[in-house]
Formats: sequence, C-alpha cells, structure tokens
Amino acid sequence: MLIISLASAVKILKHNYKSLEENKTIENKFLQTQLQLKEQELKFLKMQIHPHFFV
Repeated sequence: MLIISLASAVKILKHNYKSLEENKTIENKFLQTQLQLKEQELKFLKMQIHPHFFV
C-alpha cells in the first residue's frame, strides 16, 4: 500500500511539474506576441508623426 501511494504521489508531482512548464511556455508565447503587437503599434505611430516625405 505504501509503495502504491508513493508511486501515485510521484506521478502526480511529475504531472503537476509538466503542467507548470507548459503553462510557462504558453504564457511566454503570449507575452512575446503582445510585445510584438506593441512594437508594431509604436512603429505605426512613429510613422504617423514622421512621414517619410518630411525626412
């Protein structure tokens, strides 16, 4: 009974760790996408302020 409990606990901990890693990966991808969007918005706004024909 003790061996089954320990094996189950190890398996659950392993699963939780894997889920946390997957969540971190997804969150990082989401944050990268948001950063790229903000950079594009900034670039667009800069182009509105300084059009190429004024340079």
